[in-house]
Amino acid sequence: MNTINQDLLKIMGDKNLSCTDVAKVLNVPLETVESWTILSEKNKTLVQIPELDLRMLQYSLMTENTRYHLF
Repeated sequence: MNTINQDLLKIMGDKNLSCTDVAKVLNVPLETVESWTILSEKNKTLVQIPELDLRMLQYSLMTENTRYHLF
């Protein structure tokens, strides 16, 4: 089973997005996105991305036609 962070990394890889791109879409600091994608030097773990932010990223990457069919 994938973690939320693995889902984020998959989306970034599939859509060829950088941390900067994700930060712009979600309107969060670049350091926040980096903490979700890069292991911490201190404890070798990732900070978990909030599920709501992941869903917002997925929604923002959808085409208008796909959004229309959601509702």
